[in-house]
Amino acid sequence: MSMYGLRQKLKDNKLVSVVYYRMDELFSKCMLKRKKANFRKYGIEASKQVVHCIRESTNITFFLTFGSLLGIVRDRCFMPHDDDLDFAVVEDENFSWESLDVAMEKGGFHKKHDFFFRGKVVEATYVDANDICVDFFLHGVENGRYCVYEFHRNMGQKYTSPEEHSARQMILPELIGIRSQNVYGCDYPIPANSEDFLAHFYGSGWRTPDPDWKENGYNYADCKEVGYLRPSK
Repeated sequence: MSMYGLRQKLKDNKLVSVVYYRMDELFSKCMLKRKKANFRKYGIEASKQVVHCIRESTNITFFLTFGSLLGIVRDRCFMPHDDDLDFAVVEDENFSWESLDVAMEKGGFHKKHDFFFRGKVVEATYVDANDICVDFFLHGVENGRYCVYEFHRNMGQKYTSPEEHSARQMILPELIGIRSQNVYGCDYPIPANSEDFLAHFYGSGWRTPDPDWKENGYNYADCKEVGYLRPSK
C-alpha cells in the first residue's frame, strides 16, 4: 500500500481522523504564521521584481488580483495577513505559460507547481530564493466570458491521489483595461475597473476592512470535474 493509501485508511477511522485533522490544522497554522512573517520581510521587493521581469521580457497582459489587489487599491499597501502574491494573466494571443516561465526565471523565480484542468494549465505558482510564492491565475475564456478557477481539498472527501483537487469556477467582470497604481515606488498593474473586480470578489463592503471576514466561496460555483496539482520537476 502506498503512503497516500495508508493516510486515506487512517482517515477512515473516526478516532484517528479527529487527531489527524487536528494535527494538520495546527501544522497549517504554524506554517501560515511563518509565511506571513517571511512575506512582511521580503514580499514588497519580490512584487516589484515580478512586475519588472514580466514587463521587460513579455507582452503578457497581467495585473494584481484577489488579496494583493485589495491591499494595493484599498490600503495602498499589502495587508498584514498577506502571505503570498496574486496576479492574473489574460489568455490572449500574447500569452503562453512558456513565456511566463522564461520571464520569471530571469527574475529569480522558479515554478513550484501548476494546476491542470479541462485540458490546460489554469494556475501556476512560482517561488524565489526567499521562499516568496507568486500565484498566477489564468483569466481564460469559456462560453464567451472570462473565468478563473480555484482548487482545494475538502475535509472528509476521498481523492484517488494526492494530486487530485476539487475545483470551483468564478465568472469574472468584464476587464475594460489596465491602469497603474503607484505604491512602494512601483507602478503596479491593476484593472481599470478594479472596483468592479473587488466587489465581485469580496462583496459591496470591500472598502471597509473586516477583521472577521472569511473566504466562503463567494461567487464561485463548484465544478463536477477535478483538477490536478502538478509539482514541477
